[in-house]
Amino acid sequence: MRDQTPGDDTEARDPHPYDVLLTRAFGASAAVTALAPVSKGASKRIEIIEASVAGAPQRAVLRAEPTDDADPTGMEREAAAFRAAGSAGVPVPEVLLADTGDGPIAAPHLITSFVEGESLPRRILRTFDREHGHDGEAFAQRLGEIAARVHRAEVPDGLFDVKTDELEDWRAAFSEYGVDSPAFELAFSQLADSPQPDSAPTFVHGDLRMGNLMVRDGRVAAVLDWELAHIGDPVSDLGWLCAVQWRFGGPGEAAGVGSRDALLRGYREAGGRPVAEAAVRWWEILSIVKWGVMCLRQAARADAEPERALELALIGRRFAECEADVLDALGVDLPTSAPTSGGGPTSEVSATSATETMVRGLEESFGQAYDGRMQKAALDTVLRDVQHGPALRDASSRALAAAGFATERELAEAVRTGAVDTDDPQVRVAVVAPVLERITLSNPRHLQRIADRR
Repeated sequence: MRDQTPGDDTEARDPHPYDVLLTRAFGASAAVTALAPVSKGASKRIEIIEASVAGAPQRAVLRAEPTDDADPTGMEREAAAFRAAGSAGVPVPEVLLADTGDGPIAAPHLITSFVEGESLPRRILRTFDREHGHDGEAFAQRLGEIAARVHRAEVPDGLFDVKTDELEDWRAAFSEYGVDSPAFELAFSQLADSPQPDSAPTFVHGDLRMGNLMVRDGRVAAVLDWELAHIGDPVSDLGWLCAVQWRFGGPGEAAGVGSRDALLRGYREAGGRPVAEAAVRWWEILSIVKWGVMCLRQAARADAEPERALELALIGRRFAECEADVLDALGVDLPTSAPTSGGGPTSEVSATSATETMVRGLEESFGQAYDGRMQKAALDTVLRDVQHGPALRDASSRALAAAGFATERELAEAVRTGAVDTDDPQVRVAVVAPVLERITLSNPRHLQRIADRR
């Protein structure tokens, strides 16, 4: 501990490893006073840093790769994306430092300015209700303006990936997981029959949505998370903004708060190219497919990350929601509530009742913390399987047999190869039945959410 000078009651401390980084970032003597981890996952490690810089309080945000041996060009691309977007008039944090990992932090990292606001989607959505009065249409229009600015940003040649056929890319990614889903095969087929809209490639954000926006007083304060930025179809950003999974239960077509018309109006008035609504809808459907593949990808990581296995497995179960969402987007009729198994032999009903009593008693011990809620969700799934699983699986088998198929794999292959008429009513029932089975077991309330959107 250092000696204190007269009148100095500040307790001395040992230098923090980040002090030298912040001194470089701010161009003035800096000392860390507090760290607040935001996340530590497979994507990025994010920390909010509080510091004294030249005697004044400052905050900054550290984004670091999760491993020391990560490709440094990833952070180089992110830094370039922040800077290019900022130069185009997009509200973004300022890049204070970009480093390949030669200093106190061994992994490639960025330090950016801190932007005040809210980024949690459901909290943001609540500010657009009648009580708070923020204007959802104005917000959607502003998102369109921001997207137009992103798409005219100039980035260094050769630094960003170029994506020219995302439909084929995501079909290939889906096939890697060996999942038999006639619903997804139907989506791939119909998207291929309505070819990807032909838009000249531009710089795109790649993940423009609620959750990657910092919002303050009903306005976009900053666009965050540029790690998926690439060169591609600009309409993909608009479709991603309108995709149902990124509305977080909000009523608006654009980001859950405003209309698709307002989004496209803002895009057009800010200099974006003319966009047909059909093109946006095409990308909305592909966006559901992409999210479904991402859910499968998370589930596949469960064995490699045992400390997060339950969380990753539950994300994987959300694939059924994507199946239901994509069928709804394709105009396939779905029931508004989950089917139930009805009655059964007295001994079977008694066993189910006993299981439910045991499960409910166990759930009371979990509490309301995040881990407890995950454990409850997993047990609820098990209980629903005990209660309804046999009858649901029987219904799926009967629907498949009525359409002439022994298994869901056979139907998926027939849809994929065009060997079956997907407009045939019995085939449609066979496509829907396994989805109803999975969604009833994983999240039966999702069917009502779909009905509420109609």
